[in-house]
Amino acid sequence: MFQTEIFRFPRRGEARRIAVFSYRYDAHLVPGLIENIRPAVHGYVAWDDRGAAAALSDEPMRRNRLILEAQKLGAAWLLACDPDERFEDRLARRLPEMAAEGEGTLWTVAMREMFDATHYRTDGIWGAKAVMRFFPVSAVGEDLTVPLHAAWVTDAERFRTAASGLNVYHMRMASPVRRRLRRALYAAADPDRQYQRPGYDYLDDERGMRLEPIPEGRGYSPPFVEDCGLWAPDPGRIGQVMPDPPAVRLHFAKRSIERGGHAAAFHALQDLCRAAPEDADLAHACARRALVAGDPQAALELTLPLVRGGKADLHAHLLHALAAARCGRADLAEASLAVLAGGLAGSPVLDWLATACRRATVDFAAPDALWRRWVSDRARLSEGAGLARGARMSVIVLGYQAQPGLAAAVRSLLDQDEAAEIVVVNSGDGDAAAVLGPLAAAVRLIQVEAPLYVGAARNIGVDASRAEYVAFLAGDCTAAPGWVSGRMRRHLAGALSVSTPVLPAETDSLAGIAAHYLHYWGRHPETPDVQRMHFGRSFARWLLEEAGAFPPGLRVNEDGVLNHRADHIGLPVWAPEVLTAHRDPAMLGDLLADERARGMRRADHPPFRGWVGSDKAEAEFSARIATACGHAQSAAARWCGLSPRRLAAVQAMQWLATQAGAAGAIDALERLYEADLAAARAEALRPFSPAAALTEALAAVTADPQDWRKAYLTGLLTAEAEHDDPAPHFRAAMALNPATSGPVAELVRLHRAHGNDAAALAEAEAALLRAPGAAALWALAGAAAEQAGKPDRALAWRRGALALAPDDPKAHLALARLHRQGGNDALASLREDMAADLQARAPVEFDS
Repeated sequence: MFQTEIFRFPRRGEARRIAVFSYRYDAHLVPGLIENIRPAVHGYVAWDDRGAAAALSDEPMRRNRLILEAQKLGAAWLLACDPDERFEDRLARRLPEMAAEGEGTLWTVAMREMFDATHYRTDGIWGAKAVMRFFPVSAVGEDLTVPLHAAWVTDAERFRTAASGLNVYHMRMASPVRRRLRRALYAAADPDRQYQRPGYDYLDDERGMRLEPIPEGRGYSPPFVEDCGLWAPDPGRIGQVMPDPPAVRLHFAKRSIERGGHAAAFHALQDLCRAAPEDADLAHACARRALVAGDPQAALELTLPLVRGGKADLHAHLLHALAAARCGRADLAEASLAVLAGGLAGSPVLDWLATACRRATVDFAAPDALWRRWVSDRARLSEGAGLARGARMSVIVLGYQAQPGLAAAVRSLLDQDEAAEIVVVNSGDGDAAAVLGPLAAAVRLIQVEAPLYVGAARNIGVDASRAEYVAFLAGDCTAAPGWVSGRMRRHLAGALSVSTPVLPAETDSLAGIAAHYLHYWGRHPETPDVQRMHFGRSFARWLLEEAGAFPPGLRVNEDGVLNHRADHIGLPVWAPEVLTAHRDPAMLGDLLADERARGMRRADHPPFRGWVGSDKAEAEFSARIATACGHAQSAAARWCGLSPRRLAAVQAMQWLATQAGAAGAIDALERLYEADLAAARAEALRPFSPAAALTEALAAVTADPQDWRKAYLTGLLTAEAEHDDPAPHFRAAMALNPATSGPVAELVRLHRAHGNDAAALAEAEAALLRAPGAAALWALAGAAAEQAGKPDRALAWRRGALALAPDDPKAHLALARLHRQGGNDALASLREDMAADLQARAPVEFDS
């Protein structure tokens, strides 16, 4: 039954790596697997299962025996694999590196489900599949018992789980007939879907499919040769093949939503709606998913029956208005807005929706213009007569203290071959109108007296612009010719967001060249795919509406946070010909000072913040800095075209700059460590002395103002100590993390404590606009509407929560309660039955 082979013995001090696998229907694929893994492991143990009588033999038994046999061979590390898989060729280099990090880590690989020999599927669940495949023998404890889709290690809590950065390519899915067979096989083997919560119907459902080619440099060998075989038993020998039940389909939809597979989620919900046309709640969820999937026409058709006759179904009218506006049906949008004007009177949601639907005619100079929600201080707007009206793209120019480069930035946009609506947002001291001079006649200028972080300035510009596509240009940058038209070509070809490279504004300064490639090595026009950094983006406006706001309280990385949300809706397209010129420090001293300051700011954000207090912080940081320096030096050597002597000088400056950045970050990590200790002391003192706890919390938030948790804790302790108004602390936490619900809940509670239910509801509704993908915020708004005595709004926001978390029993029960109160017992019973079904299903984790 066993087949073993030792390829070679480990070198002195090297841990023995043994591959383990079993085979039966796919026995003919084993030679290719062995050739694939041979360079990476010292040998293998295989279980020949061809003598088994049952169609599917006992998987835990096979795995347990393989582990035991590998231990007899002296294995220190195990690589789990299957004959129908091929690891990328980098496996041979990475396995020794991973093993060298010690036996405390379980390593995952990205599971790439091949839909042909060279393309794998990446939408939703498909792009997020990761499986633990490389692990130390010391992690093996109790025998494996779970019959399907189980991990190789039963007690993973004792270990750190880390991504290896490796792909494994699964060939069983590379033909339609095998995909259908795989779905049927697992559906028969797991009739109750006990071992895989998202079920199996999705395995051969190609709706919403997005395929990507194997990236350059990530290939595998030997080449795969399609044999058109099935590699599996007849499912009829195992059991009856039944479709996934509704609760399982809802869980699949939720998993797809979490991973950006909105089209797949839409189709799953659409199937459920067709099977149960009486379930209006699911129709709302389905229409919401169609909008996020970029199919407003489908959303329009789904909501039309829900709003027909002018029914005051607020959530349906909201979706209908958005869908109509995106389809260019202003008449339908206005009809729904008219209904909503009564049901959502005084709501910030109505203000936002009216601006979204009437953007072409909205008065941005009005005292209650939407953009003013981001401004707590004085601000003024002026609009030049030469502003490009009817442009397809709005460009937001971000100014701070009216820096001298602001005029050059605007001039570079006015010189484009395609006109853009230019909106300049300047904050802090300085007269931007004076700096712009005659150029001010061609822009919409918003000047805010108080200094703003970039996220708030971006949000103001988005709210105060009209075009269908939105781009951003920093006030210290200039746009090269073709900057607007190049983006528009990509957008009109279907790109939801377009990322772009950066080049140095000047090439005369060696320090400037060093700085540029240090910061932008991942954003050169020729940067390889695997190293590319997708920043400098323009967006379809509707994508920004769905992604929400840039965090207005973050000093840096506000675009990274928004990009992450946007990527869960649609991935960016790289436009290497769209060039931005950025001015960098031109003197070595300025470069070192700038890099030290950057290092201190980087420490506030992942992954650096996660190293606070760690014994390995300095080592982790040194390794990361060395990697970044290596990338920068390679980029300079590849692209700047300098003589060897001048290149050596640039690379030396880059090394010095990275050391300055590391020193700044390590100093900042020490500050954050002290802040964390103060926060921990505050938590410890909280039950005994709220006043003393507040003193510690204030010290923590002063030392670490970029951590929303510390701001939130300070607000809680301020309220408990009855010392001052806690609201500013909660608002600071929200500005740092708009998607978190805790601070919003506290603000709602404060308003209600003062007897102002209307203000509490407005607070909750404003919060869900800032992060429309957060189900907890919709639920919070629903609860606030109930408390304010507005059942129609409560129903609307609870339906919004269900659309984001369709498998959450609490979301179903909340709607059931509202339906009962409204006399809709039939719909209430549907929600209660679904909640019971969802609660009855064991929370088995998704694995394959």
